[in-house]
Amino acid sequence: MPDSFQVYSGGDPADIVVIVSGLASWNLRATWGDGWRSASAEWKSWCKDQAFMVFYNGKPPASGNVRLCNG
Repeated sequence: MPDSFQVYSGGDPADIVVIVSGLASWNLRATWGDGWRSASAEWKSWCKDQAFMVFYNGKPPASGNVRLCNG
């Protein structure tokens, strides 16, 4: 199992929305990309929930991208 994954925007891997780490230890932590830190708490909660759903069940939202990182 990878320990983290990244979600990026619009097909641009340089525009990282969120990195979720701690998957192996179950100590989950979300780290937000530069352009996304100022988003509302409600939006961040929704985005993080969507990212977890993609990781755990493998079905991405209609317009999302997910990249798994092992290490």
